[in-house]
Amino acid sequence: MPIVADSAAGLVFVALPIIGLILSVVIILLEAIVLYLLKWSSAGRSLRDSAIVNCVSLLIGIVIGVIAVMTFPYLTFRPLSDWLPFIFGVPMWVLSVLIEGWLLGRLEHYEPRRTWTAALVINIVSYLFIGVVLRFINLG
Repeated sequence: MPIVADSAAGLVFVALPIIGLILSVVIILLEAIVLYLLKWSSAGRSLRDSAIVNCVSLLIGIVIGVIAVMTFPYLTFRPLSDWLPFIFGVPMWVLSVLIEGWLLGRLEHYEPRRTWTAALVINIVSYLFIGVVLRFINLG
């Protein structure tokens, strides 16, 4: 199972839509909390901004997920599926940071350093969280 977060959640939506939805909601809440702790804005605006940026990156991730599954159907074979976190996880993390950083900059007009720091931190936290969840699932 690939890493699921932000843009990468699109890969899960293709195969497991309910799990993808649940994880996306958790990611939105987690990133909203992190934004609030970073003093991004009020709790409500942090939640709103998190929801907007994650929905956009999720939609892009769904498109990429559909294209990936259609183009590379053999990725579900066990030897390759062990490498999916590296094959898709790192590029999808970078894509998430780029999409969400750009959108955060449009939503709140803070200086670029603050915006990109927030984008980096929220995505590090959400990808680490999902990595731990997936590790726990694999041990069970």
